[in-house]
Amino acid sequence: MNKYYIFCAALTFYISMWTLVGFGVGPKRMDFLMSKPPRPRLIIFSADWCLPCKVARKEMRENQSLKSILDNYNVITYNFDLAMPSRRKYKVNKVPTYIIEIDGIETKRQIGFGGTEKFKKFLQ
Repeated sequence: MNKYYIFCAALTFYISMWTLVGFGVGPKRMDFLMSKPPRPRLIIFSADWCLPCKVARKEMRENQSLKSILDNYNVITYNFDLAMPSRRKYKVNKVPTYIIEIDGIETKRQIGFGGTEKFKKFLQ
């Protein structure tokens, strides 16, 4: 039984030391991860009952040129009916609402989905 306790203690010590070291991630790898410029955020407020929201979601899934533009953004989607604190924070009263944020500052806002081409122009 003593061997079992010694093994458990050694394993716990090993895992603790591994955790303190940072799971073996070297500083060069961390610098590489941190050197990427942050992508702008696209915040989407939509609802399940909203027909323009459904059309916009379908276009975002199926339109390849729109998908390539959206790859440049960190997309965050909120459900209009459930995300009350976020609605208050961004002062959103209508769906769909699209907000572009760069470094936490709102740069653009679009209310409604006026078609794929209009949405592409908004994103560029």
